[in-house]
Amino acid sequence: MMQKAILAAGVWSVSLLPGFTVLAQTVPEGTITASNVKEKNATVTAYQLVDGTYSEEGKLTGYVLTDAANMKIADMQNPTAAEVAAIADYIEANPGKVQGKKMILQDAGTGTYRLQTEPGEYLILVTGSGEVVYNPAVVSVNVTNADQMLLENGTVDYSEWFRSGDTAYLKSSTTGLKKSVLSDGKKVSGVSAAVGETLNFVIDSMTIPSYSASYPSVTYQITDHLESGCFGEIQNLKVRVNGVETAQGADTWGIQYGPKRNSFELSFSDAFIRSHGAQTVEITYQSVLTGKAGLNFAENTNTAVLRYSSNPADAKGMKELTSTTYQYTFGLGANLDAEASKEDQVETGELNKVTRADGASSYEKVSQTYSGTGATSTMRSKYALKGAQFSLYTDAAMTQKAAQAESDANGRITFTGLKAGSYYLKETQAPAGYAANEKKFHITITPEFREDGVMSRYTVTTKEIRADGSETAAGSAIYTSVPEIQKDQSVTNTVTRTETPAEILNVPLAELPSAGGAGTLGFVLAAAGMGGGMAIWKLAGRKRMH
Repeated sequence: MMQKAILAAGVWSVSLLPGFTVLAQTVPEGTITASNVKEKNATVTAYQLVDGTYSEEGKLTGYVLTDAANMKIADMQNPTAAEVAAIADYIEANPGKVQGKKMILQDAGTGTYRLQTEPGEYLILVTGSGEVVYNPAVVSVNVTNADQMLLENGTVDYSEWFRSGDTAYLKSSTTGLKKSVLSDGKKVSGVSAAVGETLNFVIDSMTIPSYSASYPSVTYQITDHLESGCFGEIQNLKVRVNGVETAQGADTWGIQYGPKRNSFELSFSDAFIRSHGAQTVEITYQSVLTGKAGLNFAENTNTAVLRYSSNPADAKGMKELTSTTYQYTFGLGANLDAEASKEDQVETGELNKVTRADGASSYEKVSQTYSGTGATSTMRSKYALKGAQFSLYTDAAMTQKAAQAESDANGRITFTGLKAGSYYLKETQAPAGYAANEKKFHITITPEFREDGVMSRYTVTTKEIRADGSETAAGSAIYTSVPEIQKDQSVTNTVTRTETPAEILNVPLAELPSAGGAGTLGFVLAAAGMGGGMAIWKLAGRKRMH
C-alpha cells in the first residue's frame, strides 16, 4: 500500500497523458473508508489525486497525477509540506474547478463513510464538522496484482495520529469554549454581584487544534467584550497553556484592548499554534461591576468568541464558538427590567413608607417618571409618606452599612446595586411631625439561574425582627420571567409578579394645645389645685408679655 500522506483539499479534473487509453468499463472498483467522523452535519468528500493508467486490455500500467501542471508532487508516495502548501494555495485561488466524490454515511454511531471507486490515491476532506478540525488525509485503493487486477481497499481513521517529518498530528482534533464567572470559587454562567464588586472571569475548555503543514497559515484567536458601561477596565489578564502561565510575546501571543479597555482581542502566533497542538488554553482576568449596570432582570452580559482555522484550502475559512456569562445586580423599589416596554417601565414594590397600614386595597397605579430607577409607573399607597430616612446593613448587628435611602412622594424606599443575600433595615430618621419607627427588618434576595446563566426568577422576602430575635413575615415579592436569548446574547424577559409590600408605619405626633387654651390645659388646671394653677398662669402670663 502507498504510504499515507497529508495533502490539501481540492477539486480535481482527470487529465491523462497522451498515448494512454482508459477502458473505464474494464477497471474494477474498490472501497475507501473514513471512520470516526461523528459530527451529525459533516460532509466527507474524496478527491482523486493519483489516477491509474491502463493498457488496451484494461491492465494497470502505472500511475499519473490528475493535474501535474498545477498540483505538482515529485514523489506521489511522499508529498512534501511545501508541495502540499502550494497545492492548497492553488485550490484557494481557483475555486470550483473540479469535482469530488461525496462519500456515503454507513454508520452514524461510528462515523463511518464509504465510497466505491477506481484504483488510485484520494484526498479525504471533511467539512461542516462543527467544532472539530479535521486534517486532510490520503487513502488509496491499490492494485496488488496488475494481471488479475486484484485490489486492496483503503481506510483512514480520524481518531488516530499521523506523522509528517518529525512532527506528529492528530487526524482530527476538537476545541471548545466556555466563559465562566467565579462564585464562591465555583465556575458558573450566571451570578449576582453588588455594584463595586470585583468579578473574576475564566475563559477555558479550549484546546489548540493539531494543524498539519497542509494549512498554509493558521489562526487561533479569542475576543472578549464586557457590556459597555456596566463594567470597569479589564485587569490582571493571564494566559495559561497546559496549565503553565505563558507570557505575552512575538513568538507566543499578542493582545489589543478596546478604547475603554473593556474588551480585547488575543491572538496566538502561527508558530506557537503549530507547536502546541492538542494543548489546553485558559484565560483569566478581573473587572468591577459599575453603577451603570442594569438592575433586576436587566442582565449585564460578557461574551467571548473563539475564531480558529478549519479549512486548509481556505485561509479565510474560520469556525466561531461563542460563550456568554450573565451578571445581575438587584434593586429594591427599582426598575423591574430595563429591557421591558419603554411605554411602561414598572417599578418594584418591596418596601413602602406609609402613615396608615391598610394593605393591598390602599394601593393604586400611578404613571410618572421616577428618578434613579428608570421606571415610569408604580403602585402607590394612598397613605404614602415622604421623607423618612433608612439605612441598609449586611450584618444582623447593623454595623456594616450597605446603603441608605429616603422615602419618596410615593412612599417608595429604593436601594440599588445589591448582591443577592441577606440585608437588615432600620429607620434612622422620621419625617418632621411623625414618630420614629423602632422596628428592624430582615430582607432576603434569592435568585434562580438557568444552566445557561440567565436568571428566570427571584424573590424578596421581608421579615420583622421581634425584640426576642424571632422573625415574623412582613412582606414578600416573587418575580418570574420567561427569558428569550437574542442573537446578540441579550435577553428579552416576559415577567409576572406577585407582591405584598412590607409597610413601615409612621404615626403623626400628637398636637399639644397652646398655653391658656381650653382642653388639656383646662384639665390640668382643674386637677392641679390653686397653687399649681397660679404657677402655670404666671408662666403663661410671662409668655404673653413677650
